Amino acid sequence: MASIFRRGGKRTGCWQIHWFDDTGKRRSKNSKTTDKSAAQRIANKLEADAALRRDGVIDPALERFAQEQHKPLETHAADFRAAVAARENTPKHVDMTDSRVRLIIEQCGASQVKHLTPAAVQNVLKTKRDDGSSLETCNSYLRAIKAFSRWLWLEKRIPDDPLSTLKAFNTASDQRHPRRELMSDEITWLLPFVEGYTLTSHNLPGPDRAMVYRLALGTGFRALELRSLVPESFNLNGNPPTITVQAGCSKRRRTDVQPIRRDLADMVQPWLAGKPNGKPLFARLPGATAQMLRKDLAAARKAWIKTAENKNEKERREKSDFLRYEDSAGRIADFHSTRHTYISNIVASGASVKTAQELARHSTPTLTIGRYSHTRLHDIVGGARGAARRARSPWRAPANIKGNRY
Repeated sequence: MASIFRRGGKRTGCWQIHWFDDTGKRRSKNSKTTDKSAAQRIANKLEADAALRRDGVIDPALERFAQEQHKPLETHAADFRAAVAARENTPKHVDMTDSRVRLIIEQCGASQVKHLTPAAVQNVLKTKRDDGSSLETCNSYLRAIKAFSRWLWLEKRIPDDPLSTLKAFNTASDQRHPRRELMSDEITWLLPFVEGYTLTSHNLPGPDRAMVYRLALGTGFRALELRSLVPESFNLNGNPPTITVQAGCSKRRRTDVQPIRRDLADMVQPWLAGKPNGKPLFARLPGATAQMLRKDLAAARKAWIKTAENKNEKERREKSDFLRYEDSAGRIADFHSTRHTYISNIVASGASVKTAQELARHSTPTLTIGRYSHTRLHDIVGGARGAARRARSPWRAPANIKGNRY
């Protein structure tokens, strides 16, 4: 039977309750009352509920859901943020996910879990769409709130996932900033130009910026992954040579050992000589990598136009898309275009879909096929080494760069 008592036999203070729960475990609880009769009634209620659970009259799971339903949604959101951070996601990803979840919760007017309905979320996304947000942006908000909803279900805070039926928007019909790949001739001109181009405003000197571009083009690494590289990340004498990105800096949270071409390894080796162990090689890589590449492209294009041998050639170059940040079709060449170029070259080389997926480090082949199908994925029949057999390396400038055709 449930019992009540006061600590130390004191005549003041709240009554404490002892009772046995439905599993037979002894429990204690503060009644939060100095009234003995009220405390005894609470104790009797706790004991009666335990008996009903033992007999199956009260379903513990449903009771738990009812308790979670009454918690403020803010409490669940804070717990979700902690869970996302505990999975070793980057601080940027944690902050972005948290802010998007909270914005949808706020605009839904949701204070409890039951208010987070598919209709309410769809109305928020519709408002964002009407305000000019792209479908890709709307999808990013949808992914965040669906991840939150699924987490609530997996944590047994709700009986089912209410947002599981919501589908992502088709972004193909609303591409605001389509990317283009950098052509081999553009790379051939850009890299040696950047190597000798350093201004006082540059975070990185020309040789280091050129190496950032070479590594991005030769591995498909993202900016965060490049920032994490230290001299120990490189195994340039292996067969094949490789570069390793640790799980904490990889987007897919896995240690990635990426093979690279031998000619790229040969260029990295002398650049890497003398670099201190354990120190990030690109710690000063600016956050606005797209702006960095945009400025380098503009400077390289200006220099390329200036080398025209006559007026007609100069006019032709000025009208061309060569080294433009945005081409005549509206496609842009931002820093992520280096990854786009890397994967497109793999696909065009004749690699299998599985090989292309592995080198792209995509979670599914659907991502590779969906984003790079324009590079003739349906014609893929060869192996991963096809890219290494290209007639000339894009990493080095030809002997007479002025004589090249662009």
